[in-house]
Amino acid sequence: AVNLALTILVLSSIVLLISAFLRLAMYEEAYGFTFTRVLAHSFMIFLIVILAYTLVKIWLEKLSLFRFYFISALIYYTCINVINIDRLVVEQNITRYEETGKIDLGYLDSLSSAGTFGLIKLYEQNPEIPGLAELLNQKKIDIQYLQINSWQSHNITREKVYEMMKKLEL
Repeated sequence: AVNLALTILVLSSIVLLISAFLRLAMYEEAYGFTFTRVLAHSFMIFLIVILAYTLVKIWLEKLSLFRFYFISALIYYTCINVINIDRLVVEQNITRYEETGKIDLGYLDSLSSAGTFGLIKLYEQNPEIPGLAELLNQKKIDIQYLQINSWQSHNITREKVYEMMKKLEL
């Protein structure tokens, strides 16, 4: 009876998690992708994996929950740190722009160099987007004052963006 009650509890949690995942996906479709929304999606996937293992553990008592939770959390944390989430957000927002014609330039501008790289790519594809040329022009002016030559702050993506901005004709 306890195993049945635990199974119902885990399955109910999975249904709620799937519902939240689908609602967040609809929200992203309507308003675009952000760093926080992508992190929420990834964490929901992590929770689905955890709950699926917990469901198996309910019926197979010899499995270790702590070991699986620890290893999967370590893998999740490593993946989040290795994946360039800013680049993923930029690519998804550009794809959304190509499909719907809607884009939040201010948000892309607030991201790291990956956001600026996306703005340049977007300008090369469609320079008629309102406000994009002005935004990139301001970035081009700011870059002259922001260039840092110390090896401690070297960033490959930022260097590529600086080179692209120098060549960009506005």
